[in-house]
Amino acid sequence: MSTVSYFGPSGAGQQELYYRYPTRVPPLAVINALIVGLGVGAVAAAVYAYSIAYIPIIYLNLILVGLFGAALGFVPAYAMRKGKVTSVSAMVGVAMIVTAVCYYLHWVVWLVAISHQRFPLGFLLAHPRAVVELLKLVNETGIWSMSKGETPVSGIALDVVWLVEAAGIFACAWLVAVAQRGETPFCETCSAWCPVGTKIRRIQAGDTEDLRRRLEARDWSYLDAQGPSPEGANRWFAIFHHACPQCGQLHTISAKDIVVGQDKRGNVKTISKTIVDKLLVDPREVEVIREKPIAPPTPPAVPTQAGEAGSSSTNDRAGGSSSAAMQDGFGLD
Repeated sequence: MSTVSYFGPSGAGQQELYYRYPTRVPPLAVINALIVGLGVGAVAAAVYAYSIAYIPIIYLNLILVGLFGAALGFVPAYAMRKGKVTSVSAMVGVAMIVTAVCYYLHWVVWLVAISHQRFPLGFLLAHPRAVVELLKLVNETGIWSMSKGETPVSGIALDVVWLVEAAGIFACAWLVAVAQRGETPFCETCSAWCPVGTKIRRIQAGDTEDLRRRLEARDWSYLDAQGPSPEGANRWFAIFHHACPQCGQLHTISAKDIVVGQDKRGNVKTISKTIVDKLLVDPREVEVIREKPIAPPTPPAVPTQAGEAGSSSTNDRAGGSSSAAMQDGFGLD
């Protein structure tokens, strides 16, 4: 979504309409992410290498490929987010470096495993050319087959398997790393990530383009005109609010189109599509946008209670007058 400008509600000057992440890449955060990523990745590479060496189940190996790649992407990118890195490109770049190093390391450990420690680990780590030559030998003869009694997979077929495996590892690492920045804004004033957004309104669904245009124009009356979404609806618009709790200066809203349906198996499936992503607002506008709680209806007055109270009051007055008359009659004054 393109970033446009507008004159803020206070008229103080030109501001951005949508929030944009700053480009923060602290060097220490990058170094820390590399150290943590390579440390955890080395352990993951060893576990993955021994697993595929001794587990002959191909479907389980495919799951291991995804888990290995996800770990290599998650750990360094998450460490960078904790280090207040806001650049997705930097997160992905560091994750790819970690993935490349650990991918090579898994080949080294795998050769040690299938050779039953005939080749020293330290020697292979220090001699990449020896690793390549050993892999060529494995490729020529093959080491595993699809089923018992069949010729081991080798040559071009094994090359294709290894390429698919590598593509799966790097793709999973990339996808997981990209997702680590998340949807929460980063407050530059406080140098801190904002907490997870909260849903502040739910309205009836309509035209998504109209919703985007109205919110960009700050036409908050549109939300009232749409009205609340009834319970049990299978589609609605949800408005989410992000804010910095420390300074209270950064506020954004996002609008999502929520659709609830069923898949082919009959399972409930919820699809969320972002229509407006982090529109900058001020605290007063947030309160206008926020859904107002519906006050419970006032219970009607019970006439019998009022009648009884009136009757009691009348009886009290009558009793008082009668008592006064009796006092006059008997000269008790």
